[in-house]
Amino acid sequence: MLRQATAAGEEAFLAALPEVEPRLSSAGAQGQAVRLALEAGAYRAAQRLADAGARHHPEDPALRRLASVLQPARVRAVPARDSEGVVLAVAWLKREGARYRGRWVALQQGELRASAGSYRELIAEIGAGRDFYVTKVG
Repeated sequence: MLRQATAAGEEAFLAALPEVEPRLSSAGAQGQAVRLALEAGAYRAAQRLADAGARHHPEDPALRRLASVLQPARVRAVPARDSEGVVLAVAWLKREGARYRGRWVALQQGELRASAGSYRELIAEIGAGRDFYVTKVG
């Protein structure tokens, strides 16, 4: 029934889905329904079917993958970069960079806070997650 509705398009697929959905008991049937929904252009229905399938059949890697791929994108807000700090860092690099060629440097508001031979050494010195402009001077 869903296969025929798929050929007729999204509206026909969505109309047929409530009658068929309760009978989707196996992982294979659930996965096939997701693929048919995608083929019909019923993307939200495909997402819902994939989520339900992954919940009811957590052992099925194909359904877990479909559910993961069809999840809506997650948007995470992050603070804007300190553009003034970047401008100051670039000015410092132009002015002082030759003395630190080949080394990693950590700058803050245009001032050198640390330098090291490797990234790991530099992070060990300044700590992770601090508000530094970190770069290897080329």
